[in-house]
Amino acid sequence: VMYLSFEVTVPAGGSVQVSASMRKDGSTDFIGNRKNTEGYDLAVRLGSTLTFTWQRASVSGTEHVEILENSFGFDPDHGVTAVTLDLEETHYWMQVRKRP
Repeated sequence: VMYLSFEVTVPAGGSVQVSASMRKDGSTDFIGNRKNTEGYDLAVRLGSTLTFTWQRASVSGTEHVEILENSFGFDPDHGVTAVTLDLEETHYWMQVRKRP
């Protein structure tokens, strides 16, 4: 599970733009029934009291992997490598494997 935390001060009545990036290796064969498959989970609001106006996720280096399934909406083979996340969704996931 990817989880990133940090402190930020937001002025009263104001707003702050935050950009965060984190690389994480997948969990190997994380569901137990697919060989050579890695899984990623992203929980976007664990314990947060912040109100987000938008969140975006992206993938890179996809020429070396095949995204088997995902709830993000990524489809690199058709040019979709960045997506705007649904603010009501609390959990996203994807399964990938190395291209043959």
